[in-house]
Amino acid sequence: MSEGGIPDNTGFSVREQLAAMDPGHMTPPSGGSVPGGGAAPGNAAPSPSPSPSAAPLEPLRRRVSAENILRMVDWQGLLHGILKRSWLILLIGVAALGLGIAGARRLGALRYDARASLLYRADRQSQATSAIGNRGSVKGLARATAVSLLRRASALDTVIERLKLPMTSEELGWRIRIQTDRYSEIILLHVEHMPTADSAIGVANELARVGLAENAAFYREQATRQAAPLQQQLDSAREEWNAAREALTTFQSEYRLLEVAADTKAFLDSMGAVSERLQSARIARDAQDVRIGNYEELIAKMPAEVLRESFEDNPVKRRLANTEVALMEARARYGPENPQVLQMEDSIREMRRTLADSSFDESRERVYVPNPDRKTFELEILRLKAEREVLDQALTQTDAQAQALQQRYAHLPDQQVKLAAHLQRYAAAESLYRSLERAIADARVAADLDLADFEMLEPARRATASRSRMASILPIAALLLGLLGATGLCVIIELSDPRYRSARQLEQLYAIPCLASVPTAPRDALDAACLPACRLIYQHVNGQPSARPGGLVICIASAGPQEGRSTLAGALARYWASLGATAAVVDFTATRNPMQPGAQSTTGLERYLEEDATWDEVIVRDGSIDGLKRAFDRGNLPELLHGKAMRRLMETLRARYACVVIEAPPWQDEPQAGRMLAQASDRLIWLIDRERSSRRIVNPVFDALERYAVRPLGIVFNRDGRFKPGSAAAVGSGIS
Repeated sequence: MSEGGIPDNTGFSVREQLAAMDPGHMTPPSGGSVPGGGAAPGNAAPSPSPSPSAAPLEPLRRRVSAENILRMVDWQGLLHGILKRSWLILLIGVAALGLGIAGARRLGALRYDARASLLYRADRQSQATSAIGNRGSVKGLARATAVSLLRRASALDTVIERLKLPMTSEELGWRIRIQTDRYSEIILLHVEHMPTADSAIGVANELARVGLAENAAFYREQATRQAAPLQQQLDSAREEWNAAREALTTFQSEYRLLEVAADTKAFLDSMGAVSERLQSARIARDAQDVRIGNYEELIAKMPAEVLRESFEDNPVKRRLANTEVALMEARARYGPENPQVLQMEDSIREMRRTLADSSFDESRERVYVPNPDRKTFELEILRLKAEREVLDQALTQTDAQAQALQQRYAHLPDQQVKLAAHLQRYAAAESLYRSLERAIADARVAADLDLADFEMLEPARRATASRSRMASILPIAALLLGLLGATGLCVIIELSDPRYRSARQLEQLYAIPCLASVPTAPRDALDAACLPACRLIYQHVNGQPSARPGGLVICIASAGPQEGRSTLAGALARYWASLGATAAVVDFTATRNPMQPGAQSTTGLERYLEEDATWDEVIVRDGSIDGLKRAFDRGNLPELLHGKAMRRLMETLRARYACVVIEAPPWQDEPQAGRMLAQASDRLIWLIDRERSSRRIVNPVFDALERYAVRPLGIVFNRDGRFKPGSAAAVGSGIS
């Protein structure tokens, strides 16, 4: 008998307890049914195996995807968060409205626009190209480039200086707009948003004149700048041309180059004939080597002797032949029915049967003679080698003729190379001189021409006054934009906030029902604040059957510390006791909480699990409920939960009490112990605190629960709003 009056007749297996530690081991090792399907230490009661056709459970944490992203948003909580930050929206909206009013006052002033027309002269591009002959570096600008240069900074500075405008080139630049069409030759130069009509007209006309002058000066400067270096290059090219002509004349006189063509033709004809004979001799010799090699390879593979065989003079065959001759004579002399003839026929049949038998040994006569084909091929090789010697001599003679011919005409390549160098030098010098001469002439012609791309078509004569259309709607647009931007900012802040706002948000994020919400209450009103939550948990727990005999074991767990586990566990035990049932609270945390039953215990629960204390030493009676608490954290809680004393403790608790509430340590501190306590319980209640919990903390814990196949029965949302005395309302969606 174990302590508490429970028979201890079941063996304890450490292997079964450790099997549940494997995240991939999802099947209960001893058949125990626990919240989530894991093995329960201290319980050997089997549960019916699930149906193979049962649908798989939804993951604890719902993943956000493109299909369910809108359903995952807690619209009510989001709206509540936006309303809480309405001051920020109002502040940003007022600031945007102020900026809009200031911009409207600035845009509402009267502004003047003027326009000057320019004509793009495409014929001047052709004139510039034909004037320089496409040989110089002065080329016409592309149309887009020429148009963009009309409003360059130097032109704007010149206009500001001449008209004495009180603005910078950047301010004037954004007031100028050039309108052009690829199918039209007219360029419209718009000057907008000027303070007076005279300034608008003056800027348009002056900018057109400055742009035309700078465009024409661009081509004139290019042509003038090109002429000076070209003249220096022309003088150097003339000297080089004269030197090349003198060197060519001297070389031709020294080597009498009039006979070079005849010598070259004779050398090429002779060298071609000798090369052809040399190539033919090499081909014949190579072919002879191939034949000799093939014959030698064939002889190497042929045997030196061949086998000649014949059948021996067998006695049985000789006797058979003699008997057949005698049979023919006997038939002719005595007739076919003569006994001697019949006997001879029987003898012939017997001898033929003997010869046809497989056991008859027939030997052959084998004689080896020299291979006649090998001898023939060896003679052929000797003949081919003799012919190869003749071909080698012919090849040597032809090669000697080719070398003699090359030595005879050895001076020709050097003469040709030197002559080609002189001719190339002379031609290059002449070409350079002629090209520079034409380039200088083209540059001088281009400098005298008017190659501007534009001409004035119509100057600006009047200006039109206008007001900005944005002046009237800018404040409203700025206000709407500010309000929308501020609202979007608040939405982003709310969606990125990892904290939990409501129980509805918990049910959308996790596939676990939110059983109840507990409001924030003072210490003297905690039982009243927890009463609706305890009632809903009681109704939900009693609505589901338990697969284990004995009392009901409920585990209260959370991700982090100080989330209200002790308070909820004590309130839940007191609620069960108020219904007339025996209840106990087992606290596996080492922290002190005066609200927890068993806090006054002097002997810790760890001593009982270490078998160093008895049941009566660790149990503490606190009113209508009993309490057991761990006093010190020695870092060996998982080992104690695997011990035999833990099994005895669970059996004693189930036998003595109708409801046992276990307070598990924070999952972040001791995940292994929390998992084992959850698997040892019948129901797992997960507590989430609004102020201390967040998705960054709870999501990894729920992923671990998913890996360990532990599924909580429901969630209790702590500190959800303020407690109102006299109100018994609680939020709960776990009750159908």
